[in-house]
Amino acid sequence: VLAELGPAATGGADAVLPLLADPLPNSYAVRTLGEIGAAQALEHLRPLLTHADTELRAAATQALGLLRDDGSRPALRARLQDAAESLDVRVGAAFGLLCFGDDAEAAAFLAEREQQRDYDPPMLARLRDRLAATRR
Repeated sequence: VLAELGPAATGGADAVLPLLADPLPNSYAVRTLGEIGAAQALEHLRPLLTHADTELRAAATQALGLLRDDGSRPALRARLQDAAESLDVRVGAAFGLLCFGDDAEAAAFLAEREQQRDYDPPMLARLRDRLAATRR
């Protein structure tokens, strides 16, 4: 619910942070922290880019992009360029980089996913819509 409220729910970040330690909702917590603009969570989110759990890495790529954490840009680029990385993480990294603005490499990667049809089309559409909303 907080994620859907977006920045209006920033005050709820303190209630979400403890969920990072719970393996069941932790990826949802990461996404929520990004959606609500919880910049105070950056120190908890940055290390997740190298976490063993793919779902957490993917969630962190999107959250750090939404938070426009400039310090994470090199790590997002590395996730995008790592051909051995899961497609979920690479798509998330492309999304994260595009949250900062135009990024030819990230845009080309998402366009290739659409052309190759090797990633869930509704999810790609959702990410494109979310990017459009961040630029308004």
